Amino acid sequence: MGNSKQGCLSVLAIESDSELCSWLSKQLELVYGVAEVRAVASVAAANALLTAWTPDLFVVDICTLPLDSVLPLITRIKRSQPRQRCIVTTLYDDSDELLLSLRAGADGYVKIDEDDALFIQQLQDVVLGRPRLTAKLARRLISEFGLQYRDELALVNCEMSVLELVASGLSVKRSAQDLGMSYEAIANTVRGLFGKLHDQHQPEAAA
Repeated sequence: MGNSKQGCLSVLAIESDSELCSWLSKQLELVYGVAEVRAVASVAAANALLTAWTPDLFVVDICTLPLDSVLPLITRIKRSQPRQRCIVTTLYDDSDELLLSLRAGADGYVKIDEDDALFIQQLQDVVLGRPRLTAKLARRLISEFGLQYRDELALVNCEMSVLELVASGLSVKRSAQDLGMSYEAIANTVRGLFGKLHDQHQPEAAA
């Protein structure tokens, strides 16, 4: 895919830091050739926009916005429009905030402290259905699935193999090679893992 634009998307960026919001908007326009980027500084402003507008992509900051309002927004977006992508931006790829966002339904995440080229690649990958998985996050997922959800959400052998290899420090691409799988198959496995986190969250959300 390279750095080719992905067609015209409408994007809602929810980011309270004005400078970061401006930078994020530029990256989105550069990568996706978006038809429209609307940036708001709060979840309340986002909710107001969404009464009359449905963007193709949501990018939500989980570092500075209050999680008690961000998580219900993510869940509502994914329940009402399951095909829409919802990406969260973070500084830490093993934080409780990130795990909670993935449980709420986020499709993936990007780290905002990466250089521009790597950040752009992360955006492209998530929108194309290839969510990021780092060693830190893999270790967190092993802990979450192994200790808390063993009975409810048993992992299949492939999922655990992927987590163990990435947790050991291998890249996703190298893990695919070691398992004799394609990159797309690994991406599907990671999506499935995130989906299981989301499925576990559903009873909580409905309670």
